[in-house]
Amino acid sequence: LVYKEHNGYLLGNILIVPILEEGVQDTSVYFPKGRWTHLITGKTYVGGTKHNVHTSLYEINAFVKDGNGIILNLNDKREFPGFVGNDISQYKKLTAFLYGDQGSLNFINEESNCTINWENKEITVSGKCCTEFEFQFK
Repeated sequence: LVYKEHNGYLLGNILIVPILEEGVQDTSVYFPKGRWTHLITGKTYVGGTKHNVHTSLYEINAFVKDGNGIILNLNDKREFPGFVGNDISQYKKLTAFLYGDQGSLNFINEESNCTINWENKEITVSGKCCTEFEFQFK
């Protein structure tokens, strides 16, 4: 069934559903099995079926599957959504958004190779991390 759906794609365990037409207010999204959370709104969806998702041309429809995380380099106020810089030479406010009751996330760059694991809001970090993170559970 998934191969018949053409309006989205998986980037790792992040489901991206781009809106390519002006004026679109709602779109039908097939979510693979699991629990999915909209990166911006925080609304959750149960996978294995289609859901109608309210959207706009100016909103990124990105959904993170439980058991995964995403790290963002936020502004000084740690605002999200908001301006998120892409200057990776200067990590200011790295924030790891962790989805689900348990999971794992790798952070790798020139100076770091670490794994962040969580279970029931208990976090362990292994390996070499060159920076500190703020953690937020979603």
